[in-house]
Amino acid sequence: LRIGAARFRAAGPCDRCVVTTTDQETGVRGKEPLRTLARHRKVRQKLLFGLHLVPAAPGSVALGDELVVED
Repeated sequence: LRIGAARFRAAGPCDRCVVTTTDQETGVRGKEPLRTLARHRKVRQKLLFGLHLVPAAPGSVALGDELVVED
């Protein structure tokens, strides 16, 4: 995977943290936003949010850089 001049390798999926369901003022937990995300991002009974990347080659990444999936 390349973004700008930097290259990365995929280290595995990233699940979504439950902290996002907690109202920061009251401490009360709700079902959102995980309930909504689960409709679109559930894979093998896990709610996935993204992908952990590990740098494989140094380089600069800038806003607007193209993301390229390489073999």
